[in-house]
Amino acid sequence: MSADQGATPLGQVHVLYERAEATASTLAEKIVGSNAFAELLATTATNSMAIAGVLNTVVDRGVRATRVAARADVVELGRQLARTEDKLERLLQAVERLSAQLDALEPAEPAPPAAANGTANPARVRSAASRTRRST
Repeated sequence: MSADQGATPLGQVHVLYERAEATASTLAEKIVGSNAFAELLATTATNSMAIAGVLNTVVDRGVRATRVAARADVVELGRQLARTEDKLERLLQAVERLSAQLDALEPAEPAPPAAANGTANPARVRSAASRTRRST
């Protein structure tokens, strides 16, 4: 810095600013390096996490009060649905095993004719109707 710059009011303000900045920087480094600052930082982090937990609880209760399904509710419903599907699959396998055993024990009966009472097979009628709708 030149001598004439310190003589002007703006130059003097600049010099004072640089001194204040250097002093503040030195003090900040001393404070940040102290054990008290580390303890304060740890306490602040702990309190922040506690506040976040309380807010999470408050929001969860608010969602439950509005009777809107929360994420935990949807996850639980998914688990229940998976268990129900597994049980249904096991039941279907058991029915198929029993049906195979029954077929092995009884002689096969002749299938009744499709138009015995004058009506066509409903599956074929639906199939033909769907083909007609798709082609139009």
